[in-house]
Amino acid sequence: RLLHQVIEASLAEAALDDLRRHTEAEDEAEDVAAAIFAVEQDNLREDEEKVAAMLVAERAEAEEEFEKLQEFEKRREQDEEAETAQFRVLPLPPPPGVVETFEPKEWLSDASISFAYARLAAGGLTADSASASPSMPSKAGNSSLWKRSKVLPEAVLLLDPAAAFWLSVEDDPAIIEDTKQHLKLQELDLVLCPINDSCDGSRAGSGTHWTLLVCWDRRPKQVDGDSCTPAHFARFSYYDSLGGGAGTSTGGGSAPSWGSGGGRSASFEKAEALAKKLAGKDVQVDVGLCARQTNGFDC
Repeated sequence: RLLHQVIEASLAEAALDDLRRHTEAEDEAEDVAAAIFAVEQDNLREDEEKVAAMLVAERAEAEEEFEKLQEFEKRREQDEEAETAQFRVLPLPPPPGVVETFEPKEWLSDASISFAYARLAAGGLTADSASASPSMPSKAGNSSLWKRSKVLPEAVLLLDPAAAFWLSVEDDPAIIEDTKQHLKLQELDLVLCPINDSCDGSRAGSGTHWTLLVCWDRRPKQVDGDSCTPAHFARFSYYDSLGGGAGTSTGGGSAPSWGSGGGRSASFEKAEALAKKLAGKDVQVDVGLCARQTNGFDC
């Protein structure tokens, strides 16, 4: 019996030793797993920090490139402005005899309006550059002609007086259409057409009165199946400082003392003819309100 008890005690102690070793092995495995997890977390944190640092560096580089691009665009605009200003400061002189037509009580010719249109289309002159140019009118009454400094938008056309006169009397549809394509009317939003009351196509600079036809409200090209409606102006306005128009007075009240008053003028009929040719169809020309002249030279 004593031997049996000794054997049982030995077996119990061996079982306790096995349990202790198993517990220690599990604790060691947990420590190893915790250490591996900590290393993985450290590596992940380092990777995240590297990615964040890379993003910050890329953003800083992108901002630097953007600033360089802005600086480049600014220098380019400054260079273009300087180049444009150079041409404004050194303009071509007006044709002989044109300067005098801008003096008080003088009549404007085709060349006068063409010259003014060219100045406006190119950006005109500043007051300083005008006063510095010996070829420019110097009287205070004419200085307003040279104060415009911004170039007109590309969608605005100042039709040359000679071209407007020629189109109003030209009858060949092919030539008219070719001219309209050359003028790129389908790309324009506004066309200003000076109208001269001259009926003599054989002599330049004739006529005694200027009026204005304005073409506006351009409608875009429309395609409906097989049919196509080209871009065209939908509205035409006529301005006459003498009050001439479609048989009505434009200002309300009696006709002015100078000129033909509110009757249907030759200039209005020419404006109608020009509007019809520019539109490619019959159109209505509305008479607009404008200042009235009280003399024979302020049209």
